[in-house]
This record gives sequence, structure tokens and C-alpha cells, in this order.
Amino acid sequence: MTLQIIFPEALSAEEVADSNLEAIKKNFVFSDGLSIVNVPRLKSGSKSTYIVPVTVQQPGKTYTLSYKDAPVETFVGSNAKINMRDLAQVTNDTFELESFQADGVVDYANIIAAYAGGRGDQAFIIDDNNQDANGKLFQVISSLRDRSVTLTGSNGDRFQANYVPFTQASDRRQAPKFRLPAGEKLIPGITYTVTSDWANMATSTFIAKEMAPLVIAKATFVDATSFELALDKDPGMDLLAGRQVELKGNDGTTLTAQYRYSSRQGTTGIFDLVSGTLNKDAVYAILPLNGWATATNVTLGQAATTPEVTDPDKEVIVTPEKDATNKPTIPSLAESNDASAQAKPAVNAATNTNDLPKTGDTMPILPVTAGLGAILVAIYMLIKRKFTKLED
Repeated sequence: MTLQIIFPEALSAEEVADSNLEAIKKNFVFSDGLSIVNVPRLKSGSKSTYIVPVTVQQPGKTYTLSYKDAPVETFVGSNAKINMRDLAQVTNDTFELESFQADGVVDYANIIAAYAGGRGDQAFIIDDNNQDANGKLFQVISSLRDRSVTLTGSNGDRFQANYVPFTQASDRRQAPKFRLPAGEKLIPGITYTVTSDWANMATSTFIAKEMAPLVIAKATFVDATSFELALDKDPGMDLLAGRQVELKGNDGTTLTAQYRYSSRQGTTGIFDLVSGTLNKDAVYAILPLNGWATATNVTLGQAATTPEVTDPDKEVIVTPEKDATNKPTIPSLAESNDASAQAKPAVNAATNTNDLPKTGDTMPILPVTAGLGAILVAIYMLIKRKFTKLED
């Protein structure tokens, strides 16, 4: 599934650009239906040696290749398959195959110039013989774009499981994910066997088990065409790859969004709309398609909050003062004939009778917020004035 081609000189940027894949395919003309599946990648430390992923070759068959106007070259199809050590289920519809550098297998992401800057201590150089500085020989896993494996269940089910893009060298592992067709699920208790025309499986079977879906805890706007979803915990691997969600807006719209490959950072990942734009004033319910996650009571956006309106006609309830010391002593009728009746009654400082409006012999008009003490003082003042008039 991989060719190593040494060109006379380095290819131009246009000849290796991801966006030009369809045009680049036309540059490589093979015999017997062979074709490239992804763009050529320059090996780290090399001037013009490229790793070129191709469809699976027939072992022992002689192929021809012409590149643009270059002379035709021939090569013999290889029978070598990539050695994969481990096999494991990771979700209810996805499993992974894993290889290890200790076994002499390296993913091309670690040895190509295009990715070297972002691979950190995982990046290293192998020569044209695929040996590292210590002379260790490696098999190279080239791009798994458009690759698949066959999954056969002990119940007779048979599926083609397709590679999930950008998972072959993520999270510091060489563990590409493969997923069943949309809507299909692994059945707990069934034994599944993986076979492939490009990989040797040291472990080829697993017994399926029920696995809880991921849990979406939060959704946040990023811009008019994208948003971020946060899981309740870090899955430890990129299980968001290839996933979609449906958005149902309270404005009546329904939108579909696709995970942005390699955007996961721990618990979060970015999703981009397949088409359309988000309404920042709308609230969207999140519906993971094909049940890969749950999103209970999780929405994108928030409903506008109506400000609280104070009712001007709301009844005001006045609580009488409970402190007995604030209550003035109401004089008896006998006291009103004494000289002391002419004196101003002793009233708690909290009550000022000068603040009470007077209208002759009528009851003073009191604010509804006046306390009981103020009301008693007003009654006393009215009685006092009446007795004063009698004395006159």
C-alpha cells in the first residue's frame, strides 16, 4: 500500500498540496488500475525521496508508472503487510488497531518533513532504506485515507469498517480507528474477527461489550459557522473524529455540524456547520447523530431573560413597631386639666411630631409607611388640642 519514489528534484508546493489531490492523482499514471490515495510526502532529512500511498498492490505483479513527462518506470508489487499488534473496541461502533515502533513499525506522520515541526520528540529520520540512525529497520504506515478492514461477527454479520480520518497517529499513539457503517452497532457478547488486505493482525478478534456513549456537558459559540462542544471528561483519545450533531433552533431552523478534525483539546472539540450560519439570538438543542453521545439539557445559546418589572400598584404591608419603648404614653382625661398637660409629651426620639401635617381638629394625614408610634402620637396631639380649646 506504499511506494517510496526518489524524484530527480523536490516536487513543487503545488504538486504536494492537499487541496490539489485530484489533480495530483492525474500526474501518476499506473498500469493495472493502481492509483495514489493521498499526496506524496517528503521524508524528513531527504531532498527528493517521497512516501506515496497507493491502493493495495497485487503481490508479484509488475506495474508501470509514469509521472508527467518522465520516463516510464517499472516495479513489482509487494506482498508485505503492516504488522499490527493490538485490537480493541473503543465505542459501540468503533474499534482500533495499534502498532508499535518497538515492533519496527512507524507511522509516516513521525518521519515526514511536513509534520516534523509539530511532532516534537516523536519526529525522527529514517534513510532511503527505512533505517534509523541506529540501523533499526522500519515498516512505514503511509496515509490510511480511504482504507478499510473487514469485520465478521460470530453471528454471521459482516461489515466493511472504514478508517476514521486523522486518527492514525493522534494522542502519541499509532492506533487508527475504524468505524462501522452509519447506524450499525457492535452487539455485546458477539465475537468479531478483523481481516485486511494491507495489515497482519497479531490479535484479530475481540468480544464486543456495551459501552456508554460520550456525554456532552456544554456548548459554546465560536463564530457564525462553528461552535465548541465540551465533554464531561477527557476520553483520552480522539473519539470525536468523524462525528456529527444536529442543531434544532427555537427559530425553526435545523442545522448539521461536523467535527473539525484534530481540533480536540482534552475534553473539547470544534464543530463546523456543513452549511448555513448560526443565529446568535437563537437557542439550539444539540442532537448527536447515530447516538455517539448524549446531550441532556445542553443547548447552544441562551434564551433572552425578561427583566423584572416592579408593580407600582403592589400593596405595601406595614409592620407595626414591636419595641414597646418606642410607644408614647397616652395621657388620661384627668391629666389634660393639669398644668403639665400644656407641656409637650415625652416621645421617643425616633418619632418627630413636627413632621406630622396638621389640619385643625381633623385627624392628621399620615404616610402609609408611618409606624404605630407615629400614629399614637398623632392621636395624642389631637386629644391635647381639643382639651386646650375647652380650657380657653
